[in-house]
Amino acid sequence: MAATASSVRLHLESLASDAYSAVSDVAQRVASSLGLPSEPQSALERTLRPPIDRGLAQFRWSSFGTAAVVPFPSPPLEDPRMLLTVLGLARVLWEEAEAGAAASQGAAAGGAGRPGAGGGGGGGLPLPPVTLALTAAAVWRFLNPVMLREWCLSPYCVVERREVGRLWRSALVHLDAPHLLSNLTALIPDCAALERQQHQHQHQQAAAARGGGGGGGWGGGGGGLEGAVLPAAAFAADVAVLAGLSSGLFVAWAVVERELLHRPGTYYAVGAVGLSSLAFALQVVRGEARGPGARVWVLGLPLPAAHAWLAQLALTHVTAPDASFAGHVAGVLAGVAHVYLVGPALRWLFGRGRRRAGAAAGGPGGQQPRFWGSGTTSGRPVASQQQQQAPNGGGTSGPGRALRGALTQLGLAALAVVVYAAATARRQRQPMSHWRLR
Repeated sequence: MAATASSVRLHLESLASDAYSAVSDVAQRVASSLGLPSEPQSALERTLRPPIDRGLAQFRWSSFGTAAVVPFPSPPLEDPRMLLTVLGLARVLWEEAEAGAAASQGAAAGGAGRPGAGGGGGGGLPLPPVTLALTAAAVWRFLNPVMLREWCLSPYCVVERREVGRLWRSALVHLDAPHLLSNLTALIPDCAALERQQHQHQHQQAAAARGGGGGGGWGGGGGGLEGAVLPAAAFAADVAVLAGLSSGLFVAWAVVERELLHRPGTYYAVGAVGLSSLAFALQVVRGEARGPGARVWVLGLPLPAAHAWLAQLALTHVTAPDASFAGHVAGVLAGVAHVYLVGPALRWLFGRGRRRAGAAAGGPGGQQPRFWGSGTTSGRPVASQQQQQAPNGGGTSGPGRALRGALTQLGLAALAVVVYAAATARRQRQPMSHWRLR
C-alpha cells in the first residue's frame, strides 16, 4: 500500500510539473512570435506557480506522501563512516567521564558537600543530567523508528499547518547511525561543559549568599529543590530556547527564499532532521562564554574560541557536502542571538525582579541578582568581580564590546554564506525530493 501511494504521488508530481512546463513554454513561444516582452511569462509564473507548489506540498505532507521510515539502513561496521563516528564518540565520552570525575573530586576537596556537588558530574552519572537526557532521547528516538514526513522540520508544515512541535522534535530524528553518532560527538562536549559551568556558577552564588558555608544537593547551591532541580531545569530551558531559535531561523530562511529569491523548494519540499543545528548554537555560546582571548585547538591549529565554529562549519561541509548549510548557519545565528539578545534581556528582567524583591524584603541594595542560567548559555555571568571593583567595567565589557562581538559574529556568518554560495553556484541541487541532514 505504501509503495502504491508513493508511486501515485510521484506520478502526480511529474504530471503537474510537465503540465506547468508545457504551459510556460507555450506562453513563451506565443509572446516571442507576437514580439511581446517576457512579462507574460513572469505573470503566468506568478499566477500559476504558487497554487501548484501549495497543492503539491499538501499532497507531499499528507498521509499519501512519501512514507519513508527513519532510521535509514546504516553502513556496515567496517565502513569508514561507521568506524570514524564510533571512535569519535568513544573519545568524547571518555573525555567527558574524566572531566566529570575531576569536577566531582574538586568539589569534594573544596568542601562542597557530596561528590558531584557544584561540579556538574551528576553524582556518578556519565554525563550531566540534561546532557544525558538529551543524548538518551536521541538514542531512544533512533531505536524507535518514525515516519520522516511526520517528524522532520518542514517549513511549510510549521507555517501553514501550525505544527510548531516540529521545531523541537525534528532535532531528535536521525537518518542513520553515522548521522546520530557524529551529531552526538559534536553536541556532547559543549553541552556538558556549559551545564557543569551552570552548576558551578549556581554553587558559587549560593555559597556567597551563605557567607561561604557548604551546601548539599547535586549542584551545590543549597540543598533540596533549589540546589538540585532548578539549575538543571533552567539549563534545560536554555537548551530548548536554543533549539527553538535555530529551527525557527531555518524556517525563516525558507520563507525568505520563497518570497525574495523566488526559490520555493526549501519552503515546500525540504524536511530537516538532526541535532547539528543545536550543536552549532551551543558551540557559539560556549566559545563566547570562554571569554575574550581564549583559544581552542581545531585540527592542530589554535583558533579564537568565539570563532572556532567557522572552522567546524567548513570542515563539516567539506566532509559532508549534502548536509544542510542553511540549518547549520541557523544554529550559529541562534547562538549569537542568545548570547547578545536573549541572554541580556533575561538577565535584565530577572535581575530587575530580584532587585525589587530584595528591596521589598529590606535586603542589601548592593546584592547581585541571581539569574538561573546566567554565565552559561547567556554567555557571561551577571556581574564579575572586576565589574564589582570597577563599576565602569575598565573598558573590558559593556555595550561597545558586545556590539563589536555581535557584528563580528554576524560578519563571519555572512562571509560563510557568500563563500558557500560561490562554491556551490555551479552545482545543480534538486531539493524537491531530498531530505536535509541537520
